[in-house]
Amino acid sequence: MCLIFDRVPHMTLAQCLDVSSVWRQRLLAYPGCWRRIHIDEEERYGDLSDARSVHRVLSLASHHIREISFAASSSMPAICMESIKTKNVSNLQSLRIQGANN
Repeated sequence: MCLIFDRVPHMTLAQCLDVSSVWRQRLLAYPGCWRRIHIDEEERYGDLSDARSVHRVLSLASHHIREISFAASSSMPAICMESIKTKNVSNLQSLRIQGANN
């Protein structure tokens, strides 16, 4: 099952958290799929792209997250920073803001 989670886009994983408590427990039990999170509201498939999903993932998987990246041109930096501040993202090692030229 872990091999499947590694290949599923974060947006889909975020949606799977709401399927059932069993799915949520299984997804959150595997830290590998939450270590690196990319947030891009322009992306419609793959990366996290809406405020609700970002908040949900940062709330539930905060202890697994090691790296967060997002586009500087989006409205997500404020949402991310607020979530990082209020959630226990204690294992965060890298926060990368990508500009238009990155």
